[in-house]
Amino acid sequence: MNSSKKLLNILLTLSGLIVSFRIVRPLFESGFLKFQGNITVDNTTYWMGVCSVSLLVILIGAIRVDKNPAPSNTSAHDRKLVKLSMICAAGLLIATGIFNIWVNPWDLYGTDYFPSRTNPARSQKLTYYSRIEKTPDLIIIGNSTAFTISPQYIKKKLGYSSFNWSVDAGRPAENRVLLEYIAQQSNPDFPKIILMQIPDKYPLTAFYDRMPMQFLSYLKLSEVMQEGSTRLAKAISISQWADSMYVIRATQINVTKPWGGWAFDADGFGYKYNSEFSKAFSPEKISDYQKCSVPNVFRDENIENILALVDEHNSSIVFYIGPLLPEFYDGYLKDTPKYQQCHQTIVDYFTELSRTHSNVFFQDYLALENMQGLDGPEGFYDELHLKPENAERLIDALADTLQQAYAAAAAQRSTTAGGVK
Repeated sequence: MNSSKKLLNILLTLSGLIVSFRIVRPLFESGFLKFQGNITVDNTTYWMGVCSVSLLVILIGAIRVDKNPAPSNTSAHDRKLVKLSMICAAGLLIATGIFNIWVNPWDLYGTDYFPSRTNPARSQKLTYYSRIEKTPDLIIIGNSTAFTISPQYIKKKLGYSSFNWSVDAGRPAENRVLLEYIAQQSNPDFPKIILMQIPDKYPLTAFYDRMPMQFLSYLKLSEVMQEGSTRLAKAISISQWADSMYVIRATQINVTKPWGGWAFDADGFGYKYNSEFSKAFSPEKISDYQKCSVPNVFRDENIENILALVDEHNSSIVFYIGPLLPEFYDGYLKDTPKYQQCHQTIVDYFTELSRTHSNVFFQDYLALENMQGLDGPEGFYDELHLKPENAERLIDALADTLQQAYAAAAAQRSTTAGGVK
């Protein structure tokens, strides 16, 4: 009887090891592929889940058949083996987490001992903004399509000081947190104008990926807990460990180019390290735009919270939709009913906001001709991102609107008793 239990114990343990190996092997392979230089993917499979499944199977094999084990040196040895395995697994996870947080290749943990493997817009711009002595007249927020709006050109064109705080994949939820942070840091001062790029496709979920640690205090407790657990899980992922190894290796051979593809000046202006035009329209990106859908009665709670913050500080906000490469838009979106309905609903929403609020302005430049922009490689890095030449033309088109917004904020501040000066 004892022999059969031992045999069953061994078979179940071996089964757990085989399952673990079959799960872990492709993860290691994908990790080492990225170790060779591939771009980090978002759908990371977490090592914690793998180890949990593996340990569960092993524990079933080691404990289930020993509910009433006969006292023997063999059963005691088995229990010690299980404990040792758990201690080793836990130690390995802790060591991996400490290593990943120290290297911080995905710019998640606020450590900066090594350069980030991903786009460092959030951490770099936080550092740059903290060095500004006086709150700028204008803040630019939005996603990476606003990177190339130049504060220097705005100063030259309109005379307004500004800072570009757009971030990759920046969404209204994160923009709201960012503005709350700016309000606290610049109190009692606050920028007179917020220039905000808005997405021309919905729905968009709250997106706090790689938000600086300083911003987490502006989230709800449930959001903080969710974000904390996500970053903890990523800390012990094999994929991030592979990128940590890549970062250390690249640092040793003095790789100096920005790994995220973008470089940023001290005023937040961004430009692509490689300005070669990319015409590859991925099926995933096309599908993402084409499946855009919004409800008939559309509203964005984050936008409304942003408006409340702008009103509180007697400022103005200018919303705009930026242009897409005409070849991309005409070829895949112009005759797509779902996308067109989505776009029109968003336009109607922001048009109504501008109609009912004296300090809200809106412009739609989805069609490039509306801002007399440059087509093709002269004006675009790819189907979404403007080159600096086109970003300047965008500011030229927005110039009158920005001046109206500035005048509205100045008038409100001068007439509101106890207003922000």
